[in-house]
Amino acid sequence: MRFWLVGLLLVGLCVGSLAQQRIAVGDKLNVVVSDSKELTGEYVVSTDGTILMPFIGAVEVLGLTTDAAAAKIRKILADQRVLLDPRVSVILSGEPPKVASVTGAVQKPGDYPVTTTSTLEDLLQQAQPTPNADLAAVRLTLPDGTVQVVDYRAFQAAGRTEGNPVVPAGSKVYVAIRPAVQEVTVLGAVLKPGIVKHTESMTLADALKAAGGTKADADLTRIKVQKADGRTLEINLTQVGGNAPITPGDQVFVPMLAASSYVMVRGAVGNPGLVPYKEKMTVTEALYGAGKPLESARLDRVEVKRIESGREQTIKVNVASVLRGQASDVELKAGDTVIVPFPPKAISVGEAINYAWILLSLILILRKL
Repeated sequence: MRFWLVGLLLVGLCVGSLAQQRIAVGDKLNVVVSDSKELTGEYVVSTDGTILMPFIGAVEVLGLTTDAAAAKIRKILADQRVLLDPRVSVILSGEPPKVASVTGAVQKPGDYPVTTTSTLEDLLQQAQPTPNADLAAVRLTLPDGTVQVVDYRAFQAAGRTEGNPVVPAGSKVYVAIRPAVQEVTVLGAVLKPGIVKHTESMTLADALKAAGGTKADADLTRIKVQKADGRTLEINLTQVGGNAPITPGDQVFVPMLAASSYVMVRGAVGNPGLVPYKEKMTVTEALYGAGKPLESARLDRVEVKRIESGREQTIKVNVASVLRGQASDVELKAGDTVIVPFPPKAISVGEAINYAWILLSLILILRKL
């Protein structure tokens, strides 16, 4: 009887392992990172079992399931502070996509990973509808083209009992803007996305200022204005200025710069993250673009990580000497990662006493042996 149970257990384990295919060398992986179009794409598993991703370098995925690979990429992105709350999906090439898109009056439009149980509420919580979102008429387009208009506001009012459909992979969710006579919506790469009050003779520059101004990674050459009358305008703010008139009900969207125009700054700086890349940008310029180094930063041990020909190389930079005029600054390339170390943690008096006591105890024990 006991051997029979063991046999059943082994069969169950084998079936479970076969149900989830393991990643092998040469596999093509479709990686979807809902908060980053730059990281989303197809990657081929190299002979050393890794895939090479922007900003985080080589990630070893050989032998993992797609779910485990997604969890590993998600952890690396969070640990390295590339994204605060990344949502990652990994599928083998040839499998159907496991994402659904959310657009319209949301703060974080884009593709979101879904499972067989993902609901409209799950997606809207991630995409974060704007205050002027019309939640009474959320448009859900299923993969077969069927359209459902969902009163999500009624679902919320009903105590979460109905009106929350499952959203299968390949679906599209569109959240319309609630009509507002004296309001303008500003979304994208601005400091305070959302609704701003329309003022008389408001211009594009006025609308951006009311939304807190643009972020450092804003692409000012491709600002889109969805007019209340249905027209869409694309404005290059660096050429025509901010005098374009804005009328009540307009929606302004400020896109982010392309991934190739970034460097990543991590570590002891005021605002770690992506910094827009400019031609001939130096390490010190990148550091001050990331909110300048902290007082405790080890500027004598700054490192630049660079991927060239599929290999990562490390360039050490003594920024302290550069600032004193004793060394030359180092020129960066788009896609580089600059790491500013924190100082080593100081040992407190209590910790020093504990370490000394442990060491003394070990000496006494060894003498008795």
